[in-house]
Amino acid sequence: MNKTIIITGGSQGLGLQTARFIVKDKKVALVITSRNQSKTDPIVTQLQKESTNKNIYSLALDLGDFESTKGFVENFKKLNLPPLYALLNNAGIQYISQTRYTQQGYEQTFGVNHLGHFLLTHLLLPQMSARGKIINVASGVHKPGMTSAIPIPAYTSAEKLAFPDKQAHPKGLAHQGKERYSTSKLCNVLFTYKLSEKLLAEKSAIQVFAFDPGMMPGTGLADDYPVMMRFLWKNVLPIQTLFGNRVNTPKQSGKLLAEWILQNKNDKATAYFYVGGEEESSEESYDKNLQNDLWNFSMAQIQDWVTH
Repeated sequence: MNKTIIITGGSQGLGLQTARFIVKDKKVALVITSRNQSKTDPIVTQLQKESTNKNIYSLALDLGDFESTKGFVENFKKLNLPPLYALLNNAGIQYISQTRYTQQGYEQTFGVNHLGHFLLTHLLLPQMSARGKIINVASGVHKPGMTSAIPIPAYTSAEKLAFPDKQAHPKGLAHQGKERYSTSKLCNVLFTYKLSEKLLAEKSAIQVFAFDPGMMPGTGLADDYPVMMRFLWKNVLPIQTLFGNRVNTPKQSGKLLAEWILQNKNDKATAYFYVGGEEESSEESYDKNLQNDLWNFSMAQIQDWVTH
């Protein structure tokens, strides 16, 4: 055991399948997070049996609560594991039935998918090994022109994403929820590029990547959808995994992601990947004004949590 990896949202979907491949390496200590540790504990026990790797741990983490995020980092330090080699910011949510808010009052899709991981990353940076990796799980839906039922991102400002207008969206709540999701995935890529830039300026060798696993029907991402849509997502759409590299099973994407993490396949400081290889992200994601707006707002929100 000479390296540690953390996976947020590791109890199901992509996170769990990535974990299954990672723990085959007995040199790795793996920490899996989820909001419900009682749900994750038996999964860890099963992974230990499957892999004969005993260095697998479960810790509670609610990315919608800064207090929980800070508590997770303190509990992680108490494990006294080897240096953090990779942080996989994987957990993600999508709500289309109502607008929800985090414990600190941010719109929840933005608050969990971006801001929670932003705080977590900053709290864990001092724990990272000199040549560590940070991987932000993004999505092709951040990119206009992709064939998808998800609307394209609507990035106005980070402040407006965090504290949205209370007025009804002209295209309805479901459209708004999906739009918030695609925008949060754009935020993942904006954050990736800005963090990489900051680390390079500090002469750090830590690498930051954004990863698109492709659409993965059957996962829990559609849990807030109407009953018929949930049925199609879980039972019909998975058939599409047989016909294209933009639609994949969590196992397919998890295998590639685990290999990427463990085999050190890239010597760049930053890159955007989809499940089939490296590609450019959206034109909007390279916008320095958007990167700076997101970074500056996010830093202001977490300042008190990283200094006390």
